[in-house]
Amino acid sequence: NDGYNATVGRRRYTIKQDTPYDRNDFANRIMFSNVSVTDAFTNGYRTFQGASYQDYTKQYGAIMKLLPWGNSLFCVFEHGIAIVPINEKALMQTTTEQTIHIYGHGVLPEQLSVISQDYGTLWPDSVIRTPIGIYGVDTSAKKIWRYTDKNGLETISDLKLQRFLNDNINLNLTRQTIIGEWQNG
Repeated sequence: NDGYNATVGRRRYTIKQDTPYDRNDFANRIMFSNVSVTDAFTNGYRTFQGASYQDYTKQYGAIMKLLPWGNSLFCVFEHGIAIVPINEKALMQTTTEQTIHIYGHGVLPEQLSVISQDYGTLWPDSVIRTPIGIYGVDTSAKKIWRYTDKNGLETISDLKLQRFLNDNINLNLTRQTIIGEWQNG
């Protein structure tokens, strides 16, 4: 091994963990591509620049699902729900009573607009988008929630379904392919 050979030069020891690799976790990174121009030679949706991303805090867990919602992204975390505005702009008035738009410094903001800190999902397939709104199942809280522009976030399982969910959803961490298991009895 040339690393222990004295003829190679000075030996330098670096302290590393005894692991086969160093894990980098980018579970809360949202990357974005260039703007796609119609009839252009290159497809902008496939061009990602080195700094075209935004990392978010893991306060609400990892990002489980991203869905388009108007001019924003609907972001479902493990234990939270947020809206991420895209190319956010603010409307300001000048002293001459004219309104101007001021754009932010980036495509995605550093701060999220948090809708809920109580509900999210561990199962990305349990969140669906319909023409009415976005529906999801939080197996940890045993709730079915819905988000619409008109009513905001609602827990629709509180109406008549809550007892059924409490009795029949038994989430086991080792079962990653099935949401819950039915109990007989």
